[in-house]
Amino acid sequence: MTPSEKQLPHWADKCFKSIDNRFWYYLIPKNASISFRSIGLFESNVWYPTEQMPPDAVTILILRDPFERLISAYQWDCKNPFEDLGGVIYSFEMYLQRLTKGLFTHTSVPQIDYIRSRNIVLEQVTEIMTVENLPVQFEKFKNKYGLSSCALRFSNTSDLHAKNALRAKLLEPDNRQIFERLYKEDIDLYNLYKKQI
Repeated sequence: MTPSEKQLPHWADKCFKSIDNRFWYYLIPKNASISFRSIGLFESNVWYPTEQMPPDAVTILILRDPFERLISAYQWDCKNPFEDLGGVIYSFEMYLQRLTKGLFTHTSVPQIDYIRSRNIVLEQVTEIMTVENLPVQFEKFKNKYGLSSCALRFSNTSDLHAKNALRAKLLEPDNRQIFERLYKEDIDLYNLYKKQI
């Protein structure tokens, strides 16, 4: 299945850039993107084609545990059902079944497809961070580039009880099998970079 069949949004091949054009951020939905864009470095809500990126740009990519990302995507899609779901709120099991039919939302598209849509060579990305370690990694990033005025504030509004209930549902054998099949490449990618960071 190609990325376009998984409903990549129109901006999937674009980036955010800093005002001074030094930093370029490859956004992947549900990977702390609102928090990271709010650090005081990037132009707000302005997308730039990757072709405009200077060769010496500091590129940034944030990965997320695919298990946690899918739960977050489902919660987002339930709060915003008109965006990708035609106004219908699905049970978690029905949501997973939709994904098996290739009916991804822009938040549930695998991370690897966002990476491919931009022709990103991971070995050439300057800074790869993970959501799970972002506070520590952001401090290192900030110190490395002399960005003392930047601050990271997480915008987590999820209900922990609901999240735990979804985690339990996703761990059910049938659901877990579907998840692992659909997100195998994301799981492998995350595990590779989780060890390196």
